[in-house]
Amino acid sequence: MRQKEFHDLLCVDEAKEKFYSNIFRGTLGTERVDVIDGLGRVISSDIMARIDVPPFARSQRDGYAVAASDTFGADEEMPVKLKLSGENIQAGSEAENALESGCAVRIATGAPMPRGANAVVMVEYCNECTGIVEVQSCVHPNENVMHTGEDVMQGEVVFRRGARISSCDLGVLAAIGVTEIEVFSRPRVAVISTGNELAEPGDELFGAKIYDVNSRMIVGACRECGAIASFLGISKDDEKDIEKLLSRALEYDVIIISGGTSAGAGDVCYRVVDEMLSPGILVHGVAVKPGKPVVLGAHNKKPVVVLPGFPTSCIVMFNLFVKPVILSMCGVKEDVSARIKAKCAVRYCSSQGKHEFVLSNVVKGDGSYFAYPVPKTSGAVTGFSSADGYIEIAQDVEYIEKDEDVDVVLLSDDVTVPDVVFIGSQCMGADAGLSILSKRGYLSRVINVGSTGGIGACLRGEADVSGVHLIDAKSGVYNVGFMDEGLMLVRGYRRRQGIMFRRGCGYKSLGDFVSDDKMRLINRNGGSGTRVLFDMLLDELKDGCRREKIAGYDVEAKSHNAVACAVASKKADWGIGIYSAAKMYGLEFIDIRDEEYDFCVPAGRFQKKSVQEFVSVLKSGEFKKRVLAMDGFVVPEDIGDVVCG
Repeated sequence: MRQKEFHDLLCVDEAKEKFYSNIFRGTLGTERVDVIDGLGRVISSDIMARIDVPPFARSQRDGYAVAASDTFGADEEMPVKLKLSGENIQAGSEAENALESGCAVRIATGAPMPRGANAVVMVEYCNECTGIVEVQSCVHPNENVMHTGEDVMQGEVVFRRGARISSCDLGVLAAIGVTEIEVFSRPRVAVISTGNELAEPGDELFGAKIYDVNSRMIVGACRECGAIASFLGISKDDEKDIEKLLSRALEYDVIIISGGTSAGAGDVCYRVVDEMLSPGILVHGVAVKPGKPVVLGAHNKKPVVVLPGFPTSCIVMFNLFVKPVILSMCGVKEDVSARIKAKCAVRYCSSQGKHEFVLSNVVKGDGSYFAYPVPKTSGAVTGFSSADGYIEIAQDVEYIEKDEDVDVVLLSDDVTVPDVVFIGSQCMGADAGLSILSKRGYLSRVINVGSTGGIGACLRGEADVSGVHLIDAKSGVYNVGFMDEGLMLVRGYRRRQGIMFRRGCGYKSLGDFVSDDKMRLINRNGGSGTRVLFDMLLDELKDGCRREKIAGYDVEAKSHNAVACAVASKKADWGIGIYSAAKMYGLEFIDIRDEEYDFCVPAGRFQKKSVQEFVSVLKSGEFKKRVLAMDGFVVPEDIGDVVCG
């Protein structure tokens, strides 16, 4: 066989283009696996929560469940005395009686909140006497309470297509009751080492022998990517030996050979590859250091790579050319570095006297990265799974200022910079749009901070898109009046909003409900669009309406699902929310007014390719069909059009 020299070195981009255009880089099908076997696998379809987590409002502390207003003004010198209920609510048991005004009831961490209570006083701030509890510290509504669906809401997309399952994610899946998941099939990779000098690790070395380092390194790197890698053995620099192992390797999805890339007379590997395979060698030599003699080839669209024998060159070339191929077959994108510089997106006060690790999301703003501390309580199961990394704060540091430079240590090398950063109000409709976007090859990052927080993120350049549904109390117009200079508003969809209540009530209007002091309300949290609308409607009632006369007005929930759950479980009798939540919990519903859920975009990001694709999704028939299939959602004719800006 004659010696074949390769003189023309390609640049990296040219080599990639030539290699990738001749091989298959897509996923290899899907399969269903047990959740416990899903560690490290990549999900092939969205996973949606079928329950709320937690499924009921629960106490975050050991102490006493109270009505927060009964504790106002309490301190150590002037404690408030509350009548002690004889009940003792434990985790796993329901409260037997509603809490009466001026009373307190013992409650354990994780136990369900009784009807009429909206806060928990920690046991450390109470003294219990015979039939009396002395409260030495006041609490505000919702203090030490975790509401229904505060961690995960029923119907929420918990994991999107393309997410790689971590050990923390297994806990989240267990929390929502998932036992099986659909994942992308893993590519099978054949690994071969070549060289007369190689010996198996553990064998006795003699003469000029060295241990085979590359095969272990390559197999490990492939498995880190999610592939099933098999080492087929060491071949001498002999055509027959190489042909034998290469014939076995053709049964696999990817073939990686280490050694024999040079063009010298003793290096026969590249020649066997070129003659046995079709089309064979595509690239032999790239203008890069280290790793110049790398061989890139193909056999009937199957990637075949011969990596240099020197370990450093070998792993550098693997990361440059092979890793992206295997990751794409597994359904994921390339990873980023393990530590990045970022600016803290908000002012963060640390736990004084403690060395703290703050879980954070990382997004890319104008010119730099921004780290968002994850807004989850200690009872949440999605903290780790939703975070990209953590900021380490020394014990003598009291706070991190907004925009202060920080180091973010990434939790996983698989974290990628998303194509679309969505910061704003959570909605199943927006989830549907982002899911369609992911099918088009765009990775999204979602941070739920509410409408106001989303608009702020757009103004600071941290978000590409924000979901908003804010109503102007004076004009009654949604969203338009909140668009500052530099922001654009894209028309979204509408959600039916009204009164949800249990069957058999018989009331027909808002006035009927507020006039009955025996009907207990579960209210939305202050600042939410639903709360603003509710207060506006109360002001419009004949002769107005005194809030303090509405039973439960100060008992708040942070989501539509939490309101519906409280009514369905008889913790309250009625509330304001969207129709889909009422339908989900089997409640009656009286329409009040459609809520407009639109999308805010920074003007400077509107022409970004991924944002334009998102707008295209909004206008697509697939998106309209999915939204219309959701209970109580309405699609206007001008969806996807720019409303202002």
